[in-house]
Amino acid sequence: MLHTSFGQVWFWHLMLVLATCGATLGATASPWRYPLLLMLSMAALLSLAFTGHAAMYDGLRGAAQRCNQRLHLLAVAGWLGGLWPLLLTLRWLRCLRLRAGALTALMAYSRSGHVWVALVTLA
Repeated sequence: MLHTSFGQVWFWHLMLVLATCGATLGATASPWRYPLLLMLSMAALLSLAFTGHAAMYDGLRGAAQRCNQRLHLLAVAGWLGGLWPLLLTLRWLRCLRLRAGALTALMAYSRSGHVWVALVTLA
């Protein structure tokens, strides 16, 4: 299977996932831990653009389709990744001391959420 393009893509995808898991379990005091986790997880996510219908065509059409798929994957990840902090921030609205900061964070999520959803829809 490793001699097919699909097999090669999945091999590298699995290597990126394993590296991400390893970085998650690695040293917690390293200042490079979170940037490394971000880059590895983004690379693993973006590697999915080289499988399925996005990898169906070659040439310019195929490159455009894979670029579109990467944009779509990043937009979905940005939107979905913000939902858990959004739910946690909604709980802060009950606390008078945290309410102003929670409202600021919710407005920022709303602005970025509109961009993410627009990109998901367009891509």
